[in-house]
Amino acid sequence: MPTARAGASVSSDLLAQINSKKLAYTALNEQVASLQANQAAKAAIMDSTGRTLNSLYSNYDRAAAENIFILGQKVLCDFGFISCAGLSWGSYDANASIIRQYNDAKLQADNAVAAYQTAYNAYVPLFNQAKVLAAEINRLVDNYNAAAAAEAAAAAEAAAAKIIADAAVAAAAEATDAANAATDAANAAAEAVDAATAAAQDAAEAVDALSKLVATLISDLKAQLTALNNLIVKIQNKLKG
Repeated sequence: MPTARAGASVSSDLLAQINSKKLAYTALNEQVASLQANQAAKAAIMDSTGRTLNSLYSNYDRAAAENIFILGQKVLCDFGFISCAGLSWGSYDANASIIRQYNDAKLQADNAVAAYQTAYNAYVPLFNQAKVLAAEINRLVDNYNAAAAAEAAAAAEAAAAKIIADAAVAAAAEATDAANAATDAANAAAEAVDAATAAAQDAAEAVDALSKLVATLISDLKAQLTALNNLIVKIQNKLKG
């Protein structure tokens, strides 16, 4: 099987070969048809001259035999073996005309046979060449059909694989989106926890500061109460004294 060109499928390469071979076959077939017509014409001429020759043969055979007899009589006459009074040269001339007519027809028949043979010799090789080319085209068509079927099956398989791959990519994209959404939610939750922790920390610090302030106020109040009690005692002591 021919090797496909780079970037071209096997079937397209075979199809190009088939089209090229078909063009060559068409041109060759035209030559074959022309030679076949020529051969048929030569066969018709050969048949016609053959029939003419056959129709003349009986008269030719008689005329040839008569003239041979007349020539024999002439020889005997010339040598004095017989009388020359009975010889008829008119019959000899008439027979000679028939013989010439037959010989002319035979020459035409022989030429017609030769012309037919020449036409046949030219026709047969081209006819056989056309048969070989037709067989080669049929072989290429079979190869093309097989290659096209294989490529169609491969294309269908590739299409199915692409559908599966696209579905897998879509599923992976959805899973990625879901994971990203989960990550975003986790990040938001972490940020909320951090914010709550920070708020709690701030609250704890505020409570601690308030506690310290209250403790300070209580301590100051106690000191003031103690001072007040001492003052009251002093006043009472003075009043007693």
